[in-house]
Amino acid sequence: MGGQGKRKQIMEAAIRLFAEEGFEAASMQDIATAAGVAKGTMYLYFPSKEELIAQVYRHCYRMDVEACNAGLDEEGTALDKLCRRLDNIMDFTLSHPLESDVGFIGHKGFFFAIGILIDKGFDADGRG
Repeated sequence: MGGQGKRKQIMEAAIRLFAEEGFEAASMQDIATAAGVAKGTMYLYFPSKEELIAQVYRHCYRMDVEACNAGLDEEGTALDKLCRRLDNIMDFTLSHPLESDVGFIGHKGFFFAIGILIDKGFDADGRG
Protein backbone atom coordinates (compact mmCIF):
# COMPACT_ATOMS: atom_id res chain seq x y z
CA MET A 1 0.00 0.00 0.00
CA GLY A 2 1.33 3.44 -0.94
CA GLY A 3 1.95 6.36 1.36
CA GLN A 4 -1.42 8.01 0.74
CA GLY A 5 -3.19 4.69 1.35
CA LYS A 6 -1.53 4.23 4.73
CA ARG A 7 -2.17 7.84 5.66
CA LYS A 8 -5.86 7.38 4.83
CA GLN A 9 -5.94 4.11 6.78
CA ILE A 10 -4.46 5.86 9.83
CA MET A 11 -6.86 8.80 9.52
CA GLU A 12 -9.88 6.49 9.29
CA ALA A 13 -8.78 4.51 12.34
CA ALA A 14 -8.11 7.74 14.26
CA ILE A 15 -11.53 9.15 13.37
CA ARG A 16 -13.23 5.99 14.58
CA LEU A 17 -11.29 5.83 17.84
CA PHE A 18 -11.52 9.56 18.57
CA ALA A 19 -15.28 9.43 18.04
CA GLU A 20 -15.73 6.29 20.13
CA GLU A 21 -13.21 6.89 22.93
CA GLY A 22 -12.35 10.59 22.82
CA PHE A 23 -9.11 12.33 21.93
CA GLU A 24 -7.37 11.65 25.24
CA ALA A 25 -8.31 8.00 25.65
CA ALA A 26 -7.25 6.88 22.16
CA SER A 27 -3.51 6.21 22.21
CA MET A 28 -1.18 6.21 19.23
CA GLN A 29 -0.71 2.47 19.82
CA ASP A 30 -4.49 1.92 19.75
CA ILE A 31 -4.75 3.86 16.49
CA ALA A 32 -1.81 2.01 14.95
CA THR A 33 -3.34 -1.35 15.88
CA ALA A 34 -6.74 -0.33 14.48
CA ALA A 35 -5.08 0.91 11.29
CA GLY A 36 -3.02 -2.26 10.92
CA VAL A 37 0.32 -0.44 10.94
CA ALA A 38 3.29 -0.38 13.27
CA LYS A 39 3.35 2.42 15.83
CA GLY A 40 6.57 3.75 14.29
CA THR A 41 4.82 4.02 10.92
CA MET A 42 2.35 6.43 12.48
CA TYR A 43 5.16 8.87 13.18
CA LEU A 44 6.22 8.87 9.52
CA TYR A 45 2.89 10.49 8.68
CA PHE A 46 2.08 12.34 11.90
CA PRO A 47 4.99 13.57 14.05
CA SER A 48 2.86 13.65 17.21
CA LYS A 49 -0.55 12.75 18.53
CA GLU A 50 -1.36 16.46 18.65
CA GLU A 51 -0.62 16.77 14.92
CA LEU A 52 -2.78 13.72 14.18
CA ILE A 53 -5.63 15.20 16.20
CA ALA A 54 -5.27 18.54 14.41
CA GLN A 55 -5.29 16.94 10.95
CA VAL A 56 -8.20 14.64 11.76
CA TYR A 57 -10.16 17.55 13.20
CA ARG A 58 -9.47 19.77 10.16
CA HIS A 59 -10.48 16.96 7.79
CA CYS A 60 -13.75 16.25 9.63
CA TYR A 61 -14.56 19.92 10.15
CA ARG A 62 -14.00 20.65 6.44
CA MET A 63 -16.34 17.78 5.51
CA ASP A 64 -18.88 19.12 7.98
CA VAL A 65 -18.81 22.70 6.73
CA GLU A 66 -18.99 21.68 3.07
CA ALA A 67 -21.96 19.40 3.74
CA CYS A 68 -23.80 21.96 5.88
CA ASN A 69 -23.39 24.74 3.29
CA ALA A 70 -24.44 22.61 0.30
CA GLY A 71 -27.23 24.20 -1.71
CA LEU A 72 -27.62 27.34 0.40
CA ASP A 73 -27.14 29.59 -2.65
CA GLU A 74 -30.17 27.96 -4.25
CA GLU A 75 -32.47 29.11 -1.46
CA GLY A 76 -34.11 32.53 -1.57
CA THR A 77 -35.21 33.53 1.91
CA ALA A 78 -33.38 33.38 5.20
CA LEU A 79 -35.93 30.87 6.49
CA ASP A 80 -35.40 28.65 3.43
CA LYS A 81 -31.62 28.85 3.96
CA LEU A 82 -32.05 27.94 7.63
CA CYS A 83 -34.27 24.98 6.77
CA ARG A 84 -31.77 23.79 4.12
CA ARG A 85 -28.91 24.09 6.62
CA LEU A 86 -30.87 22.13 9.24
CA ASP A 87 -31.60 19.41 6.67
CA ASN A 88 -27.92 19.37 5.68
CA ILE A 89 -26.79 19.08 9.31
CA MET A 90 -29.14 16.18 9.94
CA ASP A 91 -28.14 14.44 6.71
CA PHE A 92 -24.43 14.84 7.45
CA THR A 93 -24.78 13.71 11.04
CA LEU A 94 -26.73 10.61 10.02
CA SER A 95 -24.56 9.70 7.04
CA HIS A 96 -21.19 10.48 8.72
CA PRO A 97 -21.74 9.95 12.45
CA LEU A 98 -18.05 9.50 13.33
CA GLU A 99 -16.83 12.47 11.33
CA SER A 100 -19.67 14.55 12.73
CA ASP A 101 -18.68 13.69 16.29
CA VAL A 102 -15.03 14.54 15.66
CA GLY A 103 -15.43 17.53 13.35
CA PHE A 104 -18.10 19.51 15.07
CA ILE A 105 -18.95 18.43 18.57
CA GLY A 106 -21.49 21.27 18.57
CA HIS A 107 -24.00 19.17 16.65
CA LYS A 108 -24.91 17.39 19.86
CA GLY A 109 -25.50 20.74 21.53
CA PHE A 110 -27.40 21.94 18.47
CA PHE A 111 -29.81 19.01 18.59
CA PHE A 112 -30.18 19.47 22.36
CA ALA A 113 -31.12 23.13 21.79
CA ILE A 114 -33.61 22.23 19.04
CA GLY A 115 -35.16 19.68 21.40
CA ILE A 116 -35.61 22.36 24.07
CA LEU A 117 -37.30 24.68 21.57
CA ILE A 118 -39.65 21.90 20.49
CA ASP A 119 -40.40 20.99 24.11
CA LYS A 120 -41.21 24.64 24.84
CA GLY A 121 -43.68 24.70 21.95
CA PHE A 122 -41.91 26.85 19.36
CA ASP A 123 -43.32 26.32 15.89
CA ALA A 124 -41.46 26.38 12.55
CA ASP A 125 -41.71 30.18 12.38
CA GLY A 126 -39.82 30.51 15.68
CA ARG A 127 -42.85 31.74 17.60
CA GLY A 128 -44.00 30.19 20.82
